[in-house]
Amino acid sequence: MREIGPERGEPNRPPPFPTQVATSIPPVKAKATLNYWRLLRLVFALQGLYYSVAGLWPLLARVLPLPPLFSATNLGVDFSGTLGQALTALVGLVLLLSAARPRPDGLLVGLGAGAALAFFLTELRFRGALRGLIYADLALEVIFFLALSVLYLAAVIGDRRRR
Repeated sequence: MREIGPERGEPNRPPPFPTQVATSIPPVKAKATLNYWRLLRLVFALQGLYYSVAGLWPLLARVLPLPPLFSATNLGVDFSGTLGQALTALVGLVLLLSAARPRPDGLLVGLGAGAALAFFLTELRFRGALRGLIYADLALEVIFFLALSVLYLAAVIGDRRRR
């Protein structure tokens, strides 16, 4: 039988594929890590959806036969009420669009957290004049503010630790 090897000028052939996998290799244990950027994007999407609906619903209810969803601000049809609703919808749309980014900027986090804090302080100041689910909305604004702040800091600190 003829031997095949590099000394005779013939190429080495790989051995045939083994039918059994070696069991001496320990299994890889994957450590489950929390992806803070993904959670931050989820908070952006939820807050953006909430602000978009809260801003667009009263504007669309003027021209479409929509039932009144809620009236946390009791704004009328004057210029300042319309402007407030339009700006709320605009902030919501910006936050919804920023949820598509893999890593949202600190500027967008500041926009979301600042809007939540501004709405919280305004609703807290006028809570006597406002009716309905004002305390639920106050709690929701606090949750948005804390979630954006804590998740962004955790994501940035986690990235710096990996470097």
